[in-house]
Amino acid sequence: MRALVTGSTLRVPDQKMKKATKRDQILAVVSIVVVVMLIGLFWENNFLLTLFVAVYTAFLLILWHEAEDLRCLVFVVVVGTASEIVPVSFGAWTYNNPTFLGIPIWLPLTWGITVLCLRRFIIGLKGNEI
Repeated sequence: MRALVTGSTLRVPDQKMKKATKRDQILAVVSIVVVVMLIGLFWENNFLLTLFVAVYTAFLLILWHEAEDLRCLVFVVVVGTASEIVPVSFGAWTYNNPTFLGIPIWLPLTWGITVLCLRRFIIGLKGNEI
């Protein structure tokens, strides 16, 4: 079995890890599709969409709950939200159904889901660690 050197650690890839990362990649793609579909179907009902997105975020965090997952989620929710609120407040664009400082309340969680999915997809591409 071939050993991989990443940074200062030596890792030996195994079949179980490869299967997990491929499964994570598939789940990441499916999750993005599901969230986009939920937005398309329920964008007019902010409460219901927020509930669905929050439950889906919790589901993903149950599956992907490494410390780095949570750090990425929190960082992107905060930065993503700010990156939406500031341009919206200057009139750069608007949302049809805003509920929180010019943006839909569910939007920050969709930023979080996106970063979780992208992180897991990239982990699958790179092997088992990023």
